[in-house]
Amino acid sequence: MITLVPSRNRKELLTRFLQSAVDANTTTDGIILIDEEDWERNDYKTIVSTPGPYRFEVTKSKTMSDKIREIWPKLKDYKSVCLLNDDHFILTKDWDKKVQTKLTGYNFISTNDNWRSPQKASGATVWSMDLLNAVEWPIYPPGMIHLFIDDLWEYLGYMTGCWNIDHSVTIEHLHPLTGRMAVDKTFIETYGTNVPQDFPKSPVWQNDQKVYLEIRQKQSREIINKIRTLMGLCKLEGANAS
Repeated sequence: MITLVPSRNRKELLTRFLQSAVDANTTTDGIILIDEEDWERNDYKTIVSTPGPYRFEVTKSKTMSDKIREIWPKLKDYKSVCLLNDDHFILTKDWDKKVQTKLTGYNFISTNDNWRSPQKASGATVWSMDLLNAVEWPIYPPGMIHLFIDDLWEYLGYMTGCWNIDHSVTIEHLHPLTGRMAVDKTFIETYGTNVPQDFPKSPVWQNDQKVYLEIRQKQSREIINKIRTLMGLCKLEGANAS
């Protein structure tokens, strides 16, 4: 398993996350994705507590999805991919070993986040690489920037049964809406200044919602059938699901 941690202008939060990974006995590989501008502005080399298998990768891309797309060709030999954020905090020891035991080759796993789980795919989200290869996405579909990725995978999970939840693992989410962290520049770049009233006005929100809805309305049957084929199930006939 490889864990991806995209981060931008959040050195303090990232330091806290990495310390939690060390304290939780994290042993699987990890890549911290920092864009060039952020890397030059902040001295990330001073971060001391980093799990041994984790390393920094400096990207030209700035958004979460583009950073993942840029690094994706280097991940082809891994059997699973985990996505975490700099505002996560790992509470369960040996979490990475535990989630890997739940993978089947055709599913994805989410964990407890002490906030929105189990209704939402949150906490650590771990995909079987075969599942991602089947839908031909590096987690994010083309055109999606940051938001609605949880909604999209939840929808596919409900429609195919490829989503499993492991509440024995807790990866806390220190999101501003939880009251556990203040709104910062990185948050505003994605969601806008007025929380949460202006979320739908955010250009990122509007773009990603459009991509999400278009997939549901125009591509859902094709994508669902790719997953069902991987799972050894018969294909669905008829119109796209909504």
